[in-house]
Amino acid sequence: MQIKPLKKWRRPWFKVKEIPFQVQLKPLDSYPLKVDQVSGNLYWSPRPWWQFLLAILLFLLLLGGAGWLIYKIIKYTDFNPPKFDPNNPGELKSFYDLYNYDDTILLNFKINNLQFRPENTVIHIFEGETEIQDSPFQVQKLLENSQINSPEDNKDYDSACVYNDQLYQLSCLNINTGISEPGNYKFTLEATNKNSDKKGPVIQSNLISIYEPPKPKINEVKLSRNQIKPRDTIDLSLLLDNYEQIETLKISPNSTNSGSSNSLLDSEMILEKEEIERYCQNSNQDSKCTLNIPWTIAEGGNYEFTVTATSFYDQHNETPIQMTSDTITVKIPLKIDYFKANGKSYNIDSVNAGDTIYLDWSVLGNGVKVQIDYLPPNLDARGKAELYSYPNDNFYINLKATDKFGDTVQQRLFIPVIKNDLGFPQIDQDRLPNRVIEVPDILR
Repeated sequence: MQIKPLKKWRRPWFKVKEIPFQVQLKPLDSYPLKVDQVSGNLYWSPRPWWQFLLAILLFLLLLGGAGWLIYKIIKYTDFNPPKFDPNNPGELKSFYDLYNYDDTILLNFKINNLQFRPENTVIHIFEGETEIQDSPFQVQKLLENSQINSPEDNKDYDSACVYNDQLYQLSCLNINTGISEPGNYKFTLEATNKNSDKKGPVIQSNLISIYEPPKPKINEVKLSRNQIKPRDTIDLSLLLDNYEQIETLKISPNSTNSGSSNSLLDSEMILEKEEIERYCQNSNQDSKCTLNIPWTIAEGGNYEFTVTATSFYDQHNETPIQMTSDTITVKIPLKIDYFKANGKSYNIDSVNAGDTIYLDWSVLGNGVKVQIDYLPPNLDARGKAELYSYPNDNFYINLKATDKFGDTVQQRLFIPVIKNDLGFPQIDQDRLPNRVIEVPDILR
């Protein structure tokens, strides 16, 4: 019997290895066997000495390679901050010390006598304790993204950096801070190694300011007339300062009639910047202009105009600039539209004493109050009533209307009455159960 191990790598190094085994027997002719299983032992001799020597050499080779890799990693990984001249670290400034209110601050910096590894160096720029947008900056990426040889040629373009390896000077231009709000700012630059917390050069900027934009002002809201008739047109005159700073100008007519609804509330006008410039007259270098806006009012009543200006640079939901005009009165001439009894204003048919008389009236004007004989006082300008009791003879019904300005108009109707044959006496008209019919607002 020959035995060949499948896992040769398990061969012993020093001692003979004893491996017990069993052989199972099975007859081909199915006759029973006295012994159907045989046991035995395999004695595996140890490896030769030269294989042990090869194993030792391989182990030493692996150990040496690992040590060499660790040495290289430690040697080429820079944990020190960038070196520079502390007496002349460089400068951090901008092309301008004062910016317009709609500009963004761009920074330039130089770091002198800088010895560093670009791939390990990052630049932090702070405004106060807050880092500006995109900070920290990877110096390696800044150098790779630069498309010019000298940053001085890049004043009007994107940010760019260059490193002068003879002067050991890093120069960068047009670093966008993302700051465009009015105010005064000072910036701090720190160069550090991304592999450690140690700080390198620290450079302070000068004071850089974005000046506050001039705020718009509504100096006057004036009406060309104080009293008009319905559907007349007036001129709304606005005197504005710094109108260029106005983003929107909203003009809202409001009714001052107590308890009255005003359809003009939905007819406000909103002017954008381009429309303001189109309406603007007499503009000059002082940013003053006069706007004359025609406006037609269809309904009678008292109105005032509220003008609201919103600036481009209102901060933190600042209260908009607002001014209200004087009141204008739209006076409707006082007029009796109609006054009817049983559907007629004249040649009224005779009625039998005691029959119901149906009254219907409509008066045009401002703040109209109506008085009608045999009815309660202070009636609405438009209404209906039922007259049950009245004199037992021909009589007149008088209508008198008075508006808010004190003007009055009158009309009377002649009512022919067929007398009651029973001779009923005239009933005290203060006790008559005459009724005013409510007219829905939609029909008024």
